[in-house]
Amino acid sequence: MRDEIVSIKGVKDGLLIALDPTEEWRTVNQELASRIDEKLDFFKGARVTVNFGERPVPKYDLSGLKALLERRGLTLVVVQSESETTISSAHSLDLRVSTIRK
Repeated sequence: MRDEIVSIKGVKDGLLIALDPTEEWRTVNQELASRIDEKLDFFKGARVTVNFGERPVPKYDLSGLKALLERRGLTLVVVQSESETTISSAHSLDLRVSTIRK
């Protein structure tokens, strides 16, 4: 079940993290932190793309996720989303956005 909440894959430009769009936000954050902490030395310094799918993420929550990654030595560089709320939040935090088309 853990892999369904947070998926972490190595890609050409760093890491691609996909988050379950239906799981409670707090649970997603806790699971992500736990997964990174398990292999912190491996992940440290990575550039990260996060795929939020259709989840609407307000600026406050996206800023918190960005800080969670930064505290662990990772850099959030791209946000992938179908949600206008999430896209707007990413723009307000000066993050690159990749729109997911259905």
